[in-house]
Amino acid sequence: MILAVEINDSSINIAQASVKKGRLSRLRCICEDTSRGVDDGNIADVDFVAERIREILCRNRINTRRTVFVINSKSVIVRKLRLPVLKKRNEIMSMIGYELSQLMPFNSPDYRMHYEVAGDCTNEKYAWYIIYCIPEELLAGYRELALKSGLKPAGFEIYCSCVNKLRSLKEEVSVFADIGEKRISFTVMNRGVSDFSRTTEIYHGTAGSEIIRCIRYYQSIDKESKISRMYIFNPEIKGLLPSFIESMSDELSAVEIVTELPVFLQGIDEACYDGRCFMPVIAALNEGRGSYRLHKSKCYEISDFKTAATMGIVLASSLFFIMGAVFAFKLHSEYEYMKSYVSSEENILLSNEIERLKTDTYNNEKKISDAVELKNRIEKESYADSEIFRCIFSVVPENTSLRSMHVGIAGVSMDCTSSSVREIAVFLSNLRNLPGIEDIYIDEVSKNGDFEKGYDYTVHCVLRGMQP
Repeated sequence: MILAVEINDSSINIAQASVKKGRLSRLRCICEDTSRGVDDGNIADVDFVAERIREILCRNRINTRRTVFVINSKSVIVRKLRLPVLKKRNEIMSMIGYELSQLMPFNSPDYRMHYEVAGDCTNEKYAWYIIYCIPEELLAGYRELALKSGLKPAGFEIYCSCVNKLRSLKEEVSVFADIGEKRISFTVMNRGVSDFSRTTEIYHGTAGSEIIRCIRYYQSIDKESKISRMYIFNPEIKGLLPSFIESMSDELSAVEIVTELPVFLQGIDEACYDGRCFMPVIAALNEGRGSYRLHKSKCYEISDFKTAATMGIVLASSLFFIMGAVFAFKLHSEYEYMKSYVSSEENILLSNEIERLKTDTYNNEKKISDAVELKNRIEKESYADSEIFRCIFSVVPENTSLRSMHVGIAGVSMDCTSSSVREIAVFLSNLRNLPGIEDIYIDEVSKNGDFEKGYDYTVHCVLRGMQP
């Protein structure tokens, strides 16, 4: 047994069916009005709708939980595109997503995309792809609804694509019209595949004109396909049906209008069937086989919240226990190994030798680093700076003059003249006290030819940090 559930803006339609050898053996249809909670097929109030479903199932003593949801919404996108024939499914999906983004504002991650290929394209380079796009936000509402209502989702069907299961109608172009008091769902099946669908709001007496408009629009975009038959399945307009069929026949003389019980219901008590459950009954024919998956992953198909929670707790506890046992075993093994390692005399001696070598290595590396740094400083600062000159000139005695000065990498050389030996001694003493001078050398002191000018000599100053 399986349930097929359609939830529209005004009613909840449920078909309970049993299928044997591809035919219905048991059928039960339940249709109940709902005042709120649904907006264009989107479950706006999940708690309210879930409570209504539980109430309906309980009141009608239905214990079946395996369910196919039939989604009827104007937000579902149906397009027919002629595209190249590709072999890999992921390449086809990428191609379809790109083509749709060129035709309309379309973001692939926001939709669940499915496609059908119309006709045989074995030896063809191009084919007609019938594309169905369902908003992920809409599917999320049905997943939550299944969880809270206690149903086990076998998948979902799009309202217009349910007719793809009617294999006996694959050789013709047929229209399926669900005519309600306030809206019409219009679906065209072209040689076995639904390739056009419209859901529109109507007012009193406008159903016929709206259907005619949809038929003419379809035939204008697909001139090769001629509609031969139209199935009308909703008893909401049963009293107006004869006049409606008469007016439709005048406008569409080439179209056969069918209102009898569908072929697939032969052998079923007519009292068990409700026309509002036409699409849910078709969705139940395959008992969920071939239906689109409501969830992206199988692990989400557990709809019993208590069972899922219990399984989660048991799994988490088991995983925690196993991880704790493994961690404790590894910790004990590591402790025993470290204990034997630390207590070994040979390892203690080896460890001390390693520490000594590490200290020596560090000291040697530091010496090398200091030497490299000193070398770089010498290369960059091979000449004295202006502070040295200021210091030298500041300590020149009153009766001493500097005739010339030479600065090189080895230091500073000065040719001097002093009035007396005492002046020379004072000058040398002053130079030695300068912080930037390492050492002083003086050449031979000679008496100047002019007695009044004093003594001539040359002083060599080695600067700190400079190579001699």
